[in-house]
Amino acid sequence: MATRSLARTVIEGGRCGYYKSECNESIRAQRAANRVYLRAVANDPEHAEDHVEPRRKVVSVCFKDKLHPIYKFLDSKVGRNWDTVRSELFAKFDTRTTPGRHVLFDHLLRDVRESLEPLDHEYAKYFVDAEGTLCKEKDHYPSYRQARRAAAKCDLNKVAAWLGYRKVGRLGGNSARFAWFVPARSGSLVRAFHEGHHAYGEIIYVYTDETGKPLRDELLTVPYPWSPRTRLRIVRDLPFRQCGTLNARDEAHFRALPAHVQSKLLEMAPVNV
Repeated sequence: MATRSLARTVIEGGRCGYYKSECNESIRAQRAANRVYLRAVANDPEHAEDHVEPRRKVVSVCFKDKLHPIYKFLDSKVGRNWDTVRSELFAKFDTRTTPGRHVLFDHLLRDVRESLEPLDHEYAKYFVDAEGTLCKEKDHYPSYRQARRAAAKCDLNKVAAWLGYRKVGRLGGNSARFAWFVPARSGSLVRAFHEGHHAYGEIIYVYTDETGKPLRDELLTVPYPWSPRTRLRIVRDLPFRQCGTLNARDEAHFRALPAHVQSKLLEMAPVNV
């Protein structure tokens, strides 16, 4: 049954599924290595010290915290005085308890930038302006639902077909014009590719054969049984050179794309100033 107490609603959710699978994989790998080690020692006990006893792989701990209610609470307080909001937070969470201190200091206050000094982490969701008002940072990336709606209006397979072997980048310091970039090595068969299951404008460039089919490399080992046995041969170190500007039709097509797709395409350009 749901509770109206924010301090009782926000609780630890235990370990995340990724951590559990990594632990299981580490345990299986250590047991297999132990069998090999014990077999080698049993066959050659005189040189047992020459064999290195296997150790378990260290796995980073991650938690599945139930934190959405506290950020929903902060969203409702945006535009109010931060000192007042901060006092309400300390009234709701008991700092004498470990859960209260963890939620308050490790999550809530850590995600609010109260000064211009750099933080010990990459991104703060909220900040306090010069007048002491709580504000929220503008999201750099759309939510999954927003991206799904934008992807439904924008067929990324058609975008990849439109790009072909080319990339789009800004033309020098003029941010209002765009230019094409093509592979510097004419013999390389490259084209844009979309795997079809990404909603955030994930278009990559891959090597292809003469028929235009993406090349794949077979993996010797796979991390999980459900992992694919092949991997796309992605273009990484191939240099690109500028090759003319976009004509009016191509520029209009590019500007009609969703903002997050445009950002993704411009990030892949060799020159983007």
